[in-house]
Amino acid sequence: MNYFLGIDLGTSYFKAGIFEETGRLKGLGRQYVHKVSDGIICELPTDIFWKTIRLCLDEALQMATIPPDAIRSISYSSQANSFILLDAHDEPLTSLILWPDKRASGIELPLADDLMNRTGLGALPNAEYAIAKFKWFQKKRPDVWEKVACILSISDYLTFSLTGHV
Repeated sequence: MNYFLGIDLGTSYFKAGIFEETGRLKGLGRQYVHKVSDGIICELPTDIFWKTIRLCLDEALQMATIPPDAIRSISYSSQANSFILLDAHDEPLTSLILWPDKRASGIELPLADDLMNRTGLGALPNAEYAIAKFKWFQKKRPDVWEKVACILSISDYLTFSLTGHV
């Protein structure tokens, strides 16, 4: 039988579900995300990111009682506006910066007057949007920003790390 793996990279918990071809849940792993947060900064160090995913997968595989090579496809969902900055050698310049991070509070974002009509967003971008944090790095941490060769969302980072391709 073929099995399918679904991963949810949530803000509070990462979840991994292994499903049979019929859609029946065979194994489930759920792990709390140990973020680094002081009420303003909200980050996830990459080593904790990988440890948390690994614990989820191990738990799901143990419950499913199948070998990892029985999994035929993987799908995932993730947080919007969470990202990591990489240098020209694909090395992280930052931890994963999660969407609740508010370091960009007070950063002015020059936006088109009709942004909501153009994008369908229900609200104007604020400090929790990735674009505000990019501006923050440009203004407050130009030493880091000048080294940025690639910006990856949390799901892009997962894909890139597993495959070498975005």
